[in-house]
Amino acid sequence: MAEFKRGMSAGAKAGAVYGIIFSIIAIVYTYTQLGPGEYIVYERAIGYIIAYAMVGLIFGTIYAAAYGHLPGAKSISKGISLGIIWWIVIGLGLGYYLGTIESMPVHAVTSLISALIWGVLVGFFWDRYRPKVR
Repeated sequence: MAEFKRGMSAGAKAGAVYGIIFSIIAIVYTYTQLGPGEYIVYERAIGYIIAYAMVGLIFGTIYAAAYGHLPGAKSISKGISLGIIWWIVIGLGLGYYLGTIESMPVHAVTSLISALIWGVLVGFFWDRYRPKVR
């Protein structure tokens, strides 16, 4: 049970950090696309951070459950492995289901980068919350 709490904590923090990164990119991109009289709704960034933290809870729980079975010697490499699996199932599968197949090359690359960032972050935070040895 402690490992699931560790995974949930690592996933939520990874999701929040990812949400901050995504929000910054979204704000900068939106700023470059603004027309006269248009403005940026910054409150949406807070929603992204909260939403990604909640998705991170799921990702971290899956990471904790699969940790022993994931390829890789270190937590970050295991996170990258899970990120690639996550990308295949969610990124490509959901993209196909939602009908974004016409923009698939762009979607495939951006969702792969996203999944790898998630994997690195959850592996990093997993190590940060390792139980202390006395």
